[in-house]
Amino acid sequence: MARKGKLDKKPARDVTNRPERLQRYKYIFLIVCEDQKTEPEYFSQFINLFPPKTLYLKPIGAGRDSLGVVERAVEEKADLSKEIRKEVDCVWVVFDRDDAHLDKAKRERFQDSLKMAKKNKFEIAYSNEVF
Repeated sequence: MARKGKLDKKPARDVTNRPERLQRYKYIFLIVCEDQKTEPEYFSQFINLFPPKTLYLKPIGAGRDSLGVVERAVEEKADLSKEIRKEVDCVWVVFDRDDAHLDKAKRERFQDSLKMAKKNKFEIAYSNEVF
């Protein structure tokens, strides 16, 4: 028998948020970085600089070398375009040069990454080791 004036505490329901409608954003940017944690966090802070629903920025840490970053960007762009049923406006690939000029194999992979990025019309940002 229940006590008068007391209710059993019901477990809290799982709150489900509505999915974000990315089609309403004016610009869709994808940034694929070499580093998995630091660089995506760095680019995430720029989201708040734009008015709401203006720019959707998706930074992704690939954890790969320069060619791997570009390959991951190709995959992520296709997945994001399919998800939002809209073309991605701009894709940036961000990676380190990391002594690519000293080793022939690294130099070739670095050059291949630049060619592949240009072929896919990606913007390229890479840093020198002194940077």
